[in-house]
Amino acid sequence: MKNRSGLITLDIPVPPKLTETFGYSGNARFVGFYWMSGQSVKFDDGQRSGDADLPAFTAYCDHEAIKPHLSEFEICPSLVGTEYWLILDRRDDRAYVALANKAKLFLKNEHSPQESMKREINEARREFERSVLHTVTRAITIASPALSNEKGVFRTLVRWVEC
Repeated sequence: MKNRSGLITLDIPVPPKLTETFGYSGNARFVGFYWMSGQSVKFDDGQRSGDADLPAFTAYCDHEAIKPHLSEFEICPSLVGTEYWLILDRRDDRAYVALANKAKLFLKNEHSPQESMKREINEARREFERSVLHTVTRAITIASPALSNEKGVFRTLVRWVEC
């Protein structure tokens, strides 16, 4: 399934700390990995790039649960560089592939001021929603004895709050 950034979601296992296993030590949410011609794997997070761990990357790509999903994208080692990058989401432990140009643009845009602002706004919204839910749940708990005769109203209110 392709998203609006040109990334294709892969349904493959992504162990926690996989990017670190591949030699990435930064803190970006998304990190791309790609094969260079010869014997070299690189990482790129949109701000910095470098050498990745070839044996670890190859072992992951060659694993029986992974290889069938990557084969059509030619991400694994070859004599020439690959068109596709493997992009790992470090927060959600998800994997994607994208053409190199789409991957570079996606990773670069992850560090743009607009994306940063969107993430901050979304986090503030989630925190506000948690706070409101906590306050309403507390109010219902305090009011529940008064509503005991109105169990149907109380249950409906609780279901609404928990949605």
